[in-house]
Amino acid sequence: MKKSFFLISTLCLLAFWGCATDEEVITENTSISQVQTTKSTAPEIIPSERISNQVVIHFKNKNIPEEEKQVVRSKYEDRFNFSIQNIETCDCDNDGLELWTVQAVNAKGAIEELVKSLSNNQEGESDMDGNYQFSFQILNDAIYAGGHSSSLEQKTVISNSKDAVNIAILDTGIDYDYFPERFLYRSSSPNGCTNEISGWDFINNDHDPRDDNTHGTFVTKIITDILDQNNTPYQILPVKAFDQHGKGTFWSVICGMNYIAKKPGRFIVNTSFGYYGFPNQNILKNIIENVKDRMLFISSAGNEGIDTDLFGNEHFPSSFDSYNLLTVGGYIQPDGVATNIDAHGYIHGLSKAPDSNYGFSSIDVLAPFSGYRMKLVSPNSIIKILTQGTSFGSALTSARTAGLFFKNKTLSPVLLKKATIETGYRSRGLFGIIKNQTIIVKNMINSGGQTPVPTPLPQS
Repeated sequence: MKKSFFLISTLCLLAFWGCATDEEVITENTSISQVQTTKSTAPEIIPSERISNQVVIHFKNKNIPEEEKQVVRSKYEDRFNFSIQNIETCDCDNDGLELWTVQAVNAKGAIEELVKSLSNNQEGESDMDGNYQFSFQILNDAIYAGGHSSSLEQKTVISNSKDAVNIAILDTGIDYDYFPERFLYRSSSPNGCTNEISGWDFINNDHDPRDDNTHGTFVTKIITDILDQNNTPYQILPVKAFDQHGKGTFWSVICGMNYIAKKPGRFIVNTSFGYYGFPNQNILKNIIENVKDRMLFISSAGNEGIDTDLFGNEHFPSSFDSYNLLTVGGYIQPDGVATNIDAHGYIHGLSKAPDSNYGFSSIDVLAPFSGYRMKLVSPNSIIKILTQGTSFGSALTSARTAGLFFKNKTLSPVLLKKATIETGYRSRGLFGIIKNQTIIVKNMINSGGQTPVPTPLPQS
């Protein structure tokens, strides 16, 4: 994944040097008099890095006694000639998930044999799953800390509202200094996290998911700006699975996703990240599909400009074929090309962004790739952001989905996904490019006729 940052500054001495990452950000800080820019580079796949001596395990029967688990562990140690040196479990509701660190003459090969055995259900073993452990990254060198001017408790609602739409954001956390009101979902867990306030930090294993990278804050700000503009009440559940460098692991994502899935009620879940190279990680897919009756996941498609339908190009979670998963690529409007809707309701003048991934089977819709403006205001700074990438198209789509759900809370996740897609306009030019040939048009909702209904985005 690639991202480049243009930093335009004008008042206090902060200087940030961007690098090739997922999205492009133009930043203006109103207190500096210097300008620094970086040039975007050609997109390329940044491979996920496998951790050769670790494996993610899921005991499907979460009530299995510990002594029975130990019998199973010993059986696999003997069969594949390794020893389990350490066992980690997820914070809060563990739900049968474990991370094993093993020691062996050939730990990588032993884990490969174990995962293969479990995935092929050898010897009738259907009570346990095993997936590879690996690390991957949301690259982001433009970090703007709000200065710790407020506490998590001060930004968490006193009590959750049944009228508000619940939105979980699995990302680098949220820097809530940049949000003036109480907007965070009040969460609690009866199974371990007794000091939970709103969300959880699966990097530092504590109750405060403050963002020290800013990617999750950008995603959240896009969502909340749109919902505020349209008077849609919401509650945000922040879940931190990536550190200050944007680095996370399959394990941190698994724990974060499982944590969200254990929350009661209906949620829209934004996942503006992705990994390549590990197509059969069924533990993550199962967590998503196990809550298909009450959670819809909105996932970014990635920014490499590749066909993710092709073997080896798959981008996850967006390439999962789950009914309660809506995947979002990016579109642009070429310079000098006018947008119009013809007599048959098709839109013209928009095209897939060159850096957006695509796929006739794996990508549902395109949302704006660029032009996301926001303002981060804290007691210590005012920073204007202009950003682009499918991470933020996913955020815009999550906001649109939230608006639809607020108007009709009887919609199931599958029908909510369908309703979101139907707010877009079909483009003949996208035939064979994405699944539904549909563009979620910025500032426009398809009302079923030829005249678009404007839904203005906030201006900074």
